[in-house]
Amino acid sequence: MSDAQATVIVDWARRLDAAGIEYWLFGGWAVDYHAGRVTRLHEDVDFVIWTRDHEAVIEMLRAADFAPLRPPLAFIRSGVEFEITLIERAQDGAIVTPGFEDWPWDAGTFGDEVRALNGYPVRVVSVAGLLAVKTGWEAHFGEPPRPQDLADAQLLQQLQVSD
Repeated sequence: MSDAQATVIVDWARRLDAAGIEYWLFGGWAVDYHAGRVTRLHEDVDFVIWTRDHEAVIEMLRAADFAPLRPPLAFIRSGVEFEITLIERAQDGAIVTPGFEDWPWDAGTFGDEVRALNGYPVRVVSVAGLLAVKTGWEAHFGEPPRPQDLADAQLLQQLQVSD
């Protein structure tokens, strides 16, 4: 487990909660939080936020000495990459990521589900939402899934069955 990444997850969950900004842990770390254990090394920390909160979160990241890595959605501090995925409501009420309106998020992806890893609770993207991304990537982007995405999908399927 990257202690630096784990610290960033907990720290930013607390900061976003304190600021009243809705967030969801996403990506491989969200899979680990659902599994209740660290399953692999991670390249970055991913959070999902509403587009309306983007500027406020950028200001918070800058104030915490995170530098732009791939603006406007990726930042870095002390070797820890922090990536943001934005969501908003489409006219039909679906939740989408700007630029990917043809791939709406599954209903229930962004709820109030909180999971803990090593005693630290964080709001997470649902298992079904994570699984939809892990299994739908190739169809939407034409890129084969990475080995870690295949492993994550298999674990998420097991978690979905056990719920």
